Amino acid sequence: MPSAGHVAAALVWFVFLFPGGVPCQTPADAELEPGDAPARADDPRPATLRIELAPPRPSSWWCQVDPLAPGAEPQFRWVEGADSVSVPIPRRLPVMVCVGTEGAGILCTYLVAEHDDSKRLTLSAGRSAVGRLFVGDCPATRADVRLVPDRTVGSVPFTMPLSATRTGVIRAVLTDATGSFRVPGIAPGTYMLDVLATTGQRWTSEPFTVPSPDRHEAGKRIEILPLGEFHLPVGAELEVLAVDALTGAGLAGATVLANQGENVADVVMFETKVNDVGRALLQGLRFEEPAHVKVAAPGYTACEITAVIAPTSVTCSLRPLARIAGRVVARDDTPIPGAAIGFRGTERAHHANDDGRFAIEGVESGTVDLTVAAPGYRPAALRVYVAAGESGEIGEVELEAGERMTFLVQDADDADPIEGATVRSVAPVGAFQGMTDAAGLLEVVAGVENDLTVEVAARGYPIARRRVLADDVASGKEVVVELSRGGRLRIEVWDETGQPCAGCSAFFHGPGGSAGTVRLAADGSGLSEELAAGSYTVTAATTAVRGSVVTVEGGGVTKTCTVRPGATTTVSFGQRGDTVTLRLMPPPGPGWELVSSDGHDVRFLTIGHDGRVAVPFAPGRSTEVRLWQPSSSSSSLIATLPATFRGRTTEIQLGRATVTGFVRDAQGPHGGTRVRLLDVSQGGVARAGCDSDSSGAFVLRFLPPSVYALTLNGQTVRTLVLDGSETHDLGEVVGPAP
Repeated sequence: MPSAGHVAAALVWFVFLFPGGVPCQTPADAELEPGDAPARADDPRPATLRIELAPPRPSSWWCQVDPLAPGAEPQFRWVEGADSVSVPIPRRLPVMVCVGTEGAGILCTYLVAEHDDSKRLTLSAGRSAVGRLFVGDCPATRADVRLVPDRTVGSVPFTMPLSATRTGVIRAVLTDATGSFRVPGIAPGTYMLDVLATTGQRWTSEPFTVPSPDRHEAGKRIEILPLGEFHLPVGAELEVLAVDALTGAGLAGATVLANQGENVADVVMFETKVNDVGRALLQGLRFEEPAHVKVAAPGYTACEITAVIAPTSVTCSLRPLARIAGRVVARDDTPIPGAAIGFRGTERAHHANDDGRFAIEGVESGTVDLTVAAPGYRPAALRVYVAAGESGEIGEVELEAGERMTFLVQDADDADPIEGATVRSVAPVGAFQGMTDAAGLLEVVAGVENDLTVEVAARGYPIARRRVLADDVASGKEVVVELSRGGRLRIEVWDETGQPCAGCSAFFHGPGGSAGTVRLAADGSGLSEELAAGSYTVTAATTAVRGSVVTVEGGGVTKTCTVRPGATTTVSFGQRGDTVTLRLMPPPGPGWELVSSDGHDVRFLTIGHDGRVAVPFAPGRSTEVRLWQPSSSSSSLIATLPATFRGRTTEIQLGRATVTGFVRDAQGPHGGTRVRLLDVSQGGVARAGCDSDSSGAFVLRFLPPSVYALTLNGQTVRTLVLDGSETHDLGEVVGPAP
């Protein structure tokens, strides 16, 4: 039986190694066109994803779109009487699109959209996965069981929807009194279980595979996939008590997180909530090993404790957070709507309402330095002390009218004015923001009592920050900001299978401590914002979602490159895999899809009307290619690309023979019989298969000449020879009961 003790869930691990730099493979410089994107390259507008279901279409179905990176919200649609639905999705962010309906397997597909896109998905009968969960030898009752697609690239936790109502999706099932669980029907693919036991143990299983339609064991179709038993360790116990640091009272509902282990392969994780008196009991910890515990509750500062040796109990005292409130007014006591209240040293700001009032929640107790600013006024600086759990009322903050300041933004090389440059104050935050005119000038009204820091952004230039001295402004000097033209990095990453690493991230470090991240699009490439000229190091990493856990892997190779003004430098990681274009002759017609499997990935691909289909191919792995008709669950093996295959295109002549018949038993026609044709000359490989319909009829297509064994429910009932393109009608075939 599988042992959960050998399957470790991982914390968020950032593994970035920086050995000696490796030069760029092929620095490719290209002049930027005038229409290229400005410094902020990502288009903020969402793309539109149209999701269409292939026939046969249900009367109602649902669609869930989950972003796999911060910056967007999930989207749910319940669809009635329509074959398609459109949803907005973020550009360049990885998303998981899942669709389902009554009686069909939940199908999830991963994508990264650069532009408006459409997906045609096919629902088919799914397989249910069943198993039992134990803590030691005792059934783990009411454990939360979820499902995670294997090898999902993303940076936020994700688990699959398992069912849905009209109002949203359901992502978990609970174990019963015997520790048993049943995950509803799911589409073919590779998955992992994500389990949270009532003992607090969080565990991720080894990957398991739900067979594709052509995969059967001993000729039997797998309706239910038994996963077996899983045993979590009993281990040591840890009592956690969460209390209010001021009153000593227990904090009901606080969340407890804990982990042990320093290496990814050894990490074990725990998660639970305290009861009404602030107490929680974790079980399954490893003996004599450090434990890291974090307790968090709304309205309190989180408490973190690291014990050198796992203790039997810990007490976490959480300090209540404070609140700061006030009102921003002008000298004549009129409110200043939208005034920015910032924390000195950060760009985080809160804004006053229409009456000038503001309230900042969740402030840690102690001395806080604030800035208050608004366009047209002198900024104010405040120092406020707030006690834990109290509300610091600072009353009215009066801002005085500011003085005029003029900025001139120009090119550093030829002193030409730069029109359309955005100039904004970042220290203090919110003091002003504007855009330069045709002469490169911007006039603002702000204070000059203290030095300012401004950020300047313009098309074709890196974003620049400049410190503006108060004395220079007070003397009436024009503030001149010179911008130097920059270049860009184009980063390409291919994964271990040679496919584009869609949704992956690349990290760069450059002159003056500058750093940034590039998220890769569907083709595995990404373009940085405008960067200052100079030498950069670039590292690629894959951020993988494993249910409630996110791991970051990669960074073992760092490449050094030079960014040149007005040019794009290309940096490549990994080796591009092949995509083989198959041309099926003759085209199989509507209703058929292509399923490719290389022993690592199973892909469902759309066939063009001309019979062409692009199949990802990893050199060194043989790839099996089958035709599949979802409406009848019929499949036919049409080719195997050997591991040594080389080429970009190949033509596949489809077999022209068809075998038909009716299955009957002693009681008459028999539907649901597993009908298979095994190619005897090829060692008994399953060449074609389907299930008989309610009348007992079956049809097997695309068969090449050979000697075949016909099996019903795994038992051979007839041998036949096909040597042409005829339809071979077997008539009634008597077989065993299923």
